[in-house]
Amino acid sequence: MNETLLYGREIILPKREIAHLDKEKIRINECIQQKNKILYCARCNQKVSVCLPCEICEKNCFYCTHCIDMGKMCECCCLCSINEPFPQKRTVHFEWRGVLSNEQERGSIQIIQAIQNRANLLISAVTGAGKTEMIFKGLHYALEQGYRVCVAAPRIDVCLELAPRIQAVFPNEPIIVLHGNTTEKYKYTKLVIATTHQLLKFKEAFDVLVIDEVDAFPFQHNDSLQKRVDIVVKQEHSLIFLTATPSLEQQRAIKKGELNCVDIPVRYHGFALPIPKFVYIGDWKNNITKKQLCTKLIKYINGSIKKQRKLLIFLPHIHLMQQLEQQLRQRLPKHIQFASVHAQDNERLEKVQAMRNQNYHFLLTTTILERGVTFSNIDVIVLGSEDRIFSTAALVQIAGRVGRKCDYPTGDVWFLHYGKTKAMISARNWIVKMNTLALKRGLIQ
Repeated sequence: MNETLLYGREIILPKREIAHLDKEKIRINECIQQKNKILYCARCNQKVSVCLPCEICEKNCFYCTHCIDMGKMCECCCLCSINEPFPQKRTVHFEWRGVLSNEQERGSIQIIQAIQNRANLLISAVTGAGKTEMIFKGLHYALEQGYRVCVAAPRIDVCLELAPRIQAVFPNEPIIVLHGNTTEKYKYTKLVIATTHQLLKFKEAFDVLVIDEVDAFPFQHNDSLQKRVDIVVKQEHSLIFLTATPSLEQQRAIKKGELNCVDIPVRYHGFALPIPKFVYIGDWKNNITKKQLCTKLIKYINGSIKKQRKLLIFLPHIHLMQQLEQQLRQRLPKHIQFASVHAQDNERLEKVQAMRNQNYHFLLTTTILERGVTFSNIDVIVLGSEDRIFSTAALVQIAGRVGRKCDYPTGDVWFLHYGKTKAMISARNWIVKMNTLALKRGLIQ
């Protein structure tokens, strides 16, 4: 086996195959471990209680059902990895020629300093502030130090959005992109882009770990993933967290001085964030069920099309979205092009690209597009914004799809609801707060 494949990367091997391994070099840990007479998975740290006949040892064997899609963790197997050699400085070609705004430059400098000092840092920047551009110089510094770097995000779509942008900045740098649908065979690289779930496969691998959209599902409420962060980094490391909506825990840590934070309340182009408009529409779910289209929804769709703007319409549930799609096809003129997209949609990537290519007038979507995607000249409707699935952070992110491009820095956001919620009000208050802070600092045009 190529030794580099084990650098910070845990692979599963049957116990019967580890006898010949160099145990002074290779770290070996049992896949299923016991703590206080309770069995735990060494990878995801979840309790293990299932015991069935095993195809590996041909005996009854305990195994973890929680992370089985990442490789079966059995009590007859071990996790093996190797400490990476000490970093060696090198020259890394840096292609980016963009210009950072003053606020972006401030964030970029802080990121470099955090990496230099092996410190942790939170970048709290509004949606559309240009967080990705802020990390470029920090990544360049880290790679030239010989560090191994991972840029992680909770969702596949965000990783797929990040990968080509980062590759363009480092055109000669090998990059591996890891997610649940990856078909590329794993290889060792100094620069890794991965979903946060893929961190479960690493141990003491990274000198620098950047977690984008740290407030997003499934990372935000997953203890296994959050605890894994401390395992995947080396003893001396830097953690960089990127978010538009810091969690309560992060806000408390900032106040206590336990976490350094750079707050950036303005977008790179200097325009204010669009403030959502609340519009009461009654029992919209019942109307869809009865095939009674909401006249206000049709009004806003036609309004955006008339203004030659594109439109994203967010819904909380797939089945309601699909019913609405059928009804809109019967109601709207044939020349109006649109589609629906959700996480289980096999054509999801193609539809999103078609939207970028201006092939659709609008797109119906679940929260799968709440973050990590940028469209030009866009308005947003949240149909049923009172639904529990629309958290404060989700609504802030959804509103943040509008006005991201400097050539189209404004737009409309409508929350169509059957009753206001705390999340809706908190989201709007947060956006107003950021605009107010930016105005006080003289950052808004």
